[in-house]
Amino acid sequence: MKKILSIFLVITLLSSILIGCNNTEQLNKDVKVEQDADKNVKEEENKKIVILDAEGKEIVFDKMPKKIVPISYSIALVMHGLGIEIEAMTSTKRPLPDELKNIPKVGSPMRPDIERILAIQPDVVIMSPRFLEKHKQTFEEHNIKYLALKNDTYQDTKKLIKDIGEAFGAKEKAKQVLDEFKKREEIIMDKIKGKKAPKVMIIHGAQGTFTLARDITFTGSLVKMLGGINVTESIPFEENLGAYIPFSQEKVVEMNPDVILRISHGDSEQTRKIFEHEFNTNPVWKEINAVKNGRVYDLDNTLFFANPGLKSIDSLEYIAEILYFKEDAEGGNR
Repeated sequence: MKKILSIFLVITLLSSILIGCNNTEQLNKDVKVEQDADKNVKEEENKKIVILDAEGKEIVFDKMPKKIVPISYSIALVMHGLGIEIEAMTSTKRPLPDELKNIPKVGSPMRPDIERILAIQPDVVIMSPRFLEKHKQTFEEHNIKYLALKNDTYQDTKKLIKDIGEAFGAKEKAKQVLDEFKKREEIIMDKIKGKKAPKVMIIHGAQGTFTLARDITFTGSLVKMLGGINVTESIPFEENLGAYIPFSQEKVVEMNPDVILRISHGDSEQTRKIFEHEFNTNPVWKEINAVKNGRVYDLDNTLFFANPGLKSIDSLEYIAEILYFKEDAEGGNR
């Protein structure tokens, strides 16, 4: 009996020792994991960040920027959608997520409020390249670090999501977003395969002035990606011509688009009324296939007034539906 008891005590002692060793080993592993995580966080915070701007120039940050001020509505939406905190943003009358409604506003993209920006002491101000020449001297005089990121076309938006995600610590979220874009793109492109490409006119209206959007605009890039033929492709122009070209009534009949897409800027309701008046009173429109077949569409401002950032894939689906799946009998907005 004593011998059995002794054996039992030895087994119990050995078990305790083994359990203690295992617990110590696990504890050491947990500590190491925590230490490695802390090390990775510190390395992430301290490593230099290199971003290519719209001109292809490297902009280097000694550490991850924390106080970020986008003076571009669409870039602000992209950053917010990726979970990147922004300190302030441009003023806007356009819809904003609740989290962005009450953060400080620092003027418009064309006229940023330098005093408000200086009060925030930003690590970086991010803008559209179209305002770079106008603002860079002022920012340099006040020692404000700035970055111009291109976000004109649908393809620009995808690159912007990737670049911002990598630069500002949201790489995984950016990948998730772009994976979803790709999945939905493949569905769209498969659905339109083999369909006849329509000829498309994209008209931007503001304060009674109409211009035609080229392929290098946001909506133009969607039409092109979907195989649509932009009527501006038939117009000879100089290389330095901008994204929008003057509207010419004389050319309308010659262009004869199958589909007309209208985008209202400024006071959108007033602009839509101007569009309606023009199309109802000017006899030149009566000769156009798009008008005769009822294929004139006023685009949703939330998706087309400006680049909608992470909702750009919704814009692509929207245009695909108009170009290929709306029956002529249904018509557009007329």
